[in-house]
Amino acid sequence: MSGPLSRRIRSRVLERAGAPATTRFARGLGAAAASLIAATAWTADRVELRSGEVVEGRIVSVDAGGVAMTRSGDRARTGAGAEAGDAVDRYGWDRIARLDADAGAAAWPGVDRWLGEGERLWRARVRLARGDGRLAAEAIDRSSLELAGDGPTAMTRALVALQLALTAGDRPAALAAALEAIRLRRRGLDDPTLAEWIEPSASGAFVRRPLLDGAMALSPLVPPIVASEPERLAMLAVLERFDARGDAGLDEMHRRFMLALDPSRPAPAATPAPRSADRGAEDDLQRSLDFIRALRDAQSEDAEERRRGRDALAQLRRRLPEWCEAWARVAVGRGLLRDDTPESRRAAQLELLHLPARFAESQPWLAGYAAALASAASRSDGFDDEAQRLAPAADAGAGVDSAIDPPSPPPTPGVPTR
Repeated sequence: MSGPLSRRIRSRVLERAGAPATTRFARGLGAAAASLIAATAWTADRVELRSGEVVEGRIVSVDAGGVAMTRSGDRARTGAGAEAGDAVDRYGWDRIARLDADAGAAAWPGVDRWLGEGERLWRARVRLARGDGRLAAEAIDRSSLELAGDGPTAMTRALVALQLALTAGDRPAALAAALEAIRLRRRGLDDPTLAEWIEPSASGAFVRRPLLDGAMALSPLVPPIVASEPERLAMLAVLERFDARGDAGLDEMHRRFMLALDPSRPAPAATPAPRSADRGAEDDLQRSLDFIRALRDAQSEDAEERRRGRDALAQLRRRLPEWCEAWARVAVGRGLLRDDTPESRRAAQLELLHLPARFAESQPWLAGYAAALASAASRSDGFDDEAQRLAPAADAGAGVDSAIDPPSPPPTPGVPTR
């Protein structure tokens, strides 16, 4: 059937279906156009990662911390931002090779600078992941790594800075980077590719050392122990400048760390860890605070405080990670050297010699320092041959500063101290 009559019949059928023909046609055309526009808008934003993956979706935000976006595989939506309940992924600038978006680069004036820093971070990160700290230092200037901000780029920056400082033997810079990395991790950020400090050992095999202990809110490689007065002053200055940004637990930890670096300061009254909704995290933090307090007391100038510190460390060891034993033995050894009895000095050197014997690979700086301290004590006690045997294990850069370490009493002529 054709002609005006057939058109009238079709029109009447459509009207009986619930809408005028012209309206139904317009609605159909509008829906199709809307779907096309939505699809075009939704696939407009693209982030090309250095891994080769291309992520398509809607960019939510772009800042110095990275790019936040919702993937196009999420439920369909229109509009410029994510809706409530949408999953948002964040990508650090070190992982982004290219950025294409509807808004264009002009919408984010810093994007070229952030991409440039991201490329340098990426080169350093890749080299550190294969254990090449020297080449990583050539990829990026340590002084340009500003420890500030939030987001995945800030976490990568802090972990790169920590590894470069450890490689260079710059312990104050390592402390600054470790504090920032711990702060960011406690905010839920991480970079698994930089979880370990990888270095070749003397045998040629690679040694992997964890950079952070999330439960302890500490870096196992940055103890509150120093080898010289200038180093102590520099580390105390780092702690004075540190801003925990509202993290009460970390703020208390950094104050305890400061006291452990300077046992001559009066010890404050014991304070509990700040309350947390996560009871497990609160318990971990309390153990950490107790541990740092015990380290401080074990090295105190007061004999009674030293005894209490040793007792507390003996009780805590069973509930702490293995690496804490190395810190504890050095603190106890340094405290025992303050006593003037032959028995305490022998006990001190036994504590210190655990480090080069058992922790030389996992705690290289601390093991070298402990060997240097034991060697100096042996020499002071008149045992030059033993001091010489310890020399190869002592880190040449550690040294023993009389302003830091307790003076050794002169040996009594004709009476060996062991």
